[in-house]
Amino acid sequence: MVGFRDPCPCCGNTKRVLSSLNRWSSCPIPSAALPPPSKIQRTSSNPFPFTCIRPTDADYRLDVSPSPTPLTPLLADPATPPPSSCSDRPVYPTTHGTMTETLLSSSFVRAIGDRPGISVANAPAIQQGSCSDPPADPISPPTKKTDVPVLDPYPHPDPVLAPVPEMKEVKERKSENETKAVSVQEEREGELEKALGDQFPEGERYFGLENFGNTCYCNSVLQALYFCIPFREQLLEYYSNNKNLGDAEENLLTCLADLFTQVTSQKKKTGSIAPKRFVQRVKKQNELFRSYMHQDAHEFLNFLLNELVDILEKETNSAKSCETSPPSDKLANGPRQLQANGVRKEPIVTWVHKCFQGILTNETRCLSCETSPPSDKLANGPRQLQANGVRKEPIVTWVHKCFQGILTNETRCLRCETVTARDETFFDLSLDIEQNSSITSCLKNFCSTETLNAEDKFFCDKCCSLQEAQKSMKIKKAPYILVIHLKRFKYIEQLGRYKKLSYRVVFPMELKLNNTMDNSDSEYSLFAVVVHVGSGPNHGHYVSLVKSHNHWLFFDDENVEMIDESTVQTFFGSSQEYSSNTDHGYILFYESIGGRN
Repeated sequence: MVGFRDPCPCCGNTKRVLSSLNRWSSCPIPSAALPPPSKIQRTSSNPFPFTCIRPTDADYRLDVSPSPTPLTPLLADPATPPPSSCSDRPVYPTTHGTMTETLLSSSFVRAIGDRPGISVANAPAIQQGSCSDPPADPISPPTKKTDVPVLDPYPHPDPVLAPVPEMKEVKERKSENETKAVSVQEEREGELEKALGDQFPEGERYFGLENFGNTCYCNSVLQALYFCIPFREQLLEYYSNNKNLGDAEENLLTCLADLFTQVTSQKKKTGSIAPKRFVQRVKKQNELFRSYMHQDAHEFLNFLLNELVDILEKETNSAKSCETSPPSDKLANGPRQLQANGVRKEPIVTWVHKCFQGILTNETRCLSCETSPPSDKLANGPRQLQANGVRKEPIVTWVHKCFQGILTNETRCLRCETVTARDETFFDLSLDIEQNSSITSCLKNFCSTETLNAEDKFFCDKCCSLQEAQKSMKIKKAPYILVIHLKRFKYIEQLGRYKKLSYRVVFPMELKLNNTMDNSDSEYSLFAVVVHVGSGPNHGHYVSLVKSHNHWLFFDDENVEMIDESTVQTFFGSSQEYSSNTDHGYILFYESIGGRN
């Protein structure tokens, strides 16, 4: 009996063994080619007396018999000349089809020669044929028992080979499967339309986005931005104003505007769209998103918003330069930017200026009150000037109006009580999270006071030395669209890697910023949630929950479903560290209730 884990003497496999036959179930050797177990002899040079029928260099010889007896009598009549071409080569009949002498191994010949009562004289009759021609009936059983000698003392039914389908049949099956998939998708779309019924918002479109392997991070963020109404309206307006510019260079902004326009212009109310052009542009712009690895939706959101701002600022600067610079065909009469007294209106910037010119700022500080005059009231003129003398002011785009807020970082010296404030702009707030907490408590911890001491002392300009200080962060100006990022991926030094925090963090439908702003009652309403599905930072999936016209929708790539508002609570997180629930809210989108700016 062959052992359960012993390798197969034919092919070396260690799969399941058939105890009644003493053979491996996965062994590809025909039963007729195997000698009884008593005849198996292993040597150091040949540990397996017979192997699977796989051709080697030595198997392409005409005479492959290990004995002095040549192989020619087995192949054909001695008077017959050796084959001269592939079509003249003899073909051996087997239970699995035909086998030419080019695929005959010496081990197979030895196996036949070692069988009791079987010799080369009573070997199967030789047929002539071509190695490229298929056999007439490769798997038909013999009509009589005497036609083919029984070589296996342990007979068992021969395996039936499934016929290979033709290319036409494969195409028909593929088209049939695609038709079924389309019909299932149409049924889901019809279910959403039936669920809304007469309450379906007029002019609204609910379309899923196709996933190109790992682009769920992109699809979930795009769905949240699409249902950010002020952002969508500004983007569509930008597209309508610039769609006639044929020579406009393609960028991420034009690709996004084109995608949103495709969704809004669909005749159907529900369906799916492939954002192929936009995804290709993202991968072209940033090599971080070119791989098929699991990406971070928060990194993609930051990249997208900053890229849109850069494009809009460049277009604004180029438009201003075109307005201020005179046409080149009007300079024929000499220099034009001169007043009557010969004083130049605006300085001309040459390449020498671009190479060597700099700008000095002269500041005056009163030693009594420690104050400086505002930059726009200095006696020496404007302070923030570019090389051409034009005041440099920050450009405020419609992306800034939607998402940008201002944080104030205050540091108070504990010795002289001097308060140093510094303003910072933000597009989203990244909050540390704790188990069984809420967004309100996370915001409160974000704006809490921190004491700087020991190695973290603050350098006070008034004391001219390192001093203990208190540091706090407050929201000076709240944005219209408040984006909150929950830090669910934390680096664990003991593990040496990042770990996902499945903490339960309650995010309310209505949010107030009383604890984070002075003298402010800003109130926000939740309208979108990007959810991370998975137990780790390097794998998983992204879906999005969106509120549209008082209805909550679930977007999972191409699929769009209607859900109850109570279902949103299932994405708060897990109250226990180890839980089967891996669907957790990751990015929250709140809209100001006070009115649109």
